[in-house]
This record gives sequence, C-alpha cells and structure tokens, in this order.
Amino acid sequence: MLGLLTLGFLVTALGLHRDTMIEWWKPMGIALVAAMLPGLALGRVLDVAGLWRETAGSYLTGVVVAFSMALGGFYLLNYFYSEPSSHEAVVATVTDKYSKQHHHVKRISRHSTVRGHPYRVYYIVLDIPDKGEKELRISLGQYNNVKKGGTVTLEMECGLLGVPVIKEIKKIKNISKVKRKKFTNNHNHKF
Repeated sequence: MLGLLTLGFLVTALGLHRDTMIEWWKPMGIALVAAMLPGLALGRVLDVAGLWRETAGSYLTGVVVAFSMALGGFYLLNYFYSEPSSHEAVVATVTDKYSKQHHHVKRISRHSTVRGHPYRVYYIVLDIPDKGEKELRISLGQYNNVKKGGTVTLEMECGLLGVPVIKEIKKIKNISKVKRKKFTNNHNHKF
C-alpha cells in the first residue's frame, strides 16, 4: 500500500513538472528537507509495528514515503491552486524542435514482456522571456505547425507556492511563412 502511494505521488510530480517553471532540484531539495522529521516518525511507526525487519530499513522507507508525498504535494498544490487573477499570455520563441522514438511494451506471458511497436514523441524547446528555457512535449499537429524561430503563446498563471505554471499552449505562429504558388498551365501547350 505504501509502495503504491509513493509511486502515485512520484508519477504526479513527474507529470506536473513539465508544466512548472522551476529547476528539478529545487522542489526535490525542499521535499527532502520537509520529509526528514515526518519520515523518521513514520519509520518509527513501521519499526514498532514490526512491518520491517531492520530498523534502518524502516526509517529509510519512512523518509522515502514522506519525500514522495511532499514532492507530489508541492506540485499538486502549486498547479491546481494557482491564481486565476495572475493569468497572462506569454509569447515564447521556439529555439529547437525534435522527436524521440519510444517503444510500447508488449506482454508475451504473465511474467515476461518484450519491446513492442515504436512510436514517436514530439518536443519543442522554448525561450520564455524572464523565465529561461523550457522543454515541452507537444502533439504531432503542433509539431508540424511549429518552426524554429517561430513563436508560441503560452497561458501562464502564478502557482499557489509562487512558482509559475503553464496552463495551456494557445497559439503557434511562424515568422517565415513561404506562400507557394499553385502550378497553372497558362500557355496552352499541346503535347
């Protein structure tokens, strides 16, 4: 049960980090410091209850569970309780775009899996004024519409804990659009 709770908070933190304008190590440091005393208390409960054989293991488990709860709580509170009154549209410049190939997991039998069919994941790197660079995962349609040097309008709000969050990617605008002429046969050549 504790393992699922820990995994759930860590996955939540990882998912919400993509839309939060902060370096990865800052919330992890805050969560680690905040998790020390509650983690040791939880480790003591695990040790007294006899759920762990070693005392050091129970204390380490308590700190890991408390750390994951603090980290997930940081991202959840900051993102979902952001200030709607601080809403602003920020125009960011696309500095790079790329895609990565990933593979689905294919289950062969109950206890074995192999690498399945490939699929692509699309990313852009944005230069956001006064906030630095941010890598965002986007859809194929957005990837096809964006060009290097183009701009993207981001809907941002100030989070509950003061960290800006990206709520939505609104508009993609390319600087250099080349209009192509349609081929017309105005010369009436007969072949």
